[in-house]
Amino acid sequence: MGKIVVMAFVTLDGVVQAPGLSDEARDGGFDEGGWTQPYADSGIDQRVTRSVAATDALLLGRRTYKLFSS
Repeated sequence: MGKIVVMAFVTLDGVVQAPGLSDEARDGGFDEGGWTQPYADSGIDQRVTRSVAATDALLLGRRTYKLFSS
């Protein structure tokens, strides 16, 4: 049986937003896109890469799918 792994990017004050690019997820006048990128390091990158590589399938939202498919 498969395993479900959730990777969620949530701030301590409850903001759920895309982590990467500065122009990502800026709906509703929120102008702080890409909030995690300045804090990322090689350890985080390796962990995310391993997590994604270990899956049999990915369930992506519409916007993330568009990024991956282009």
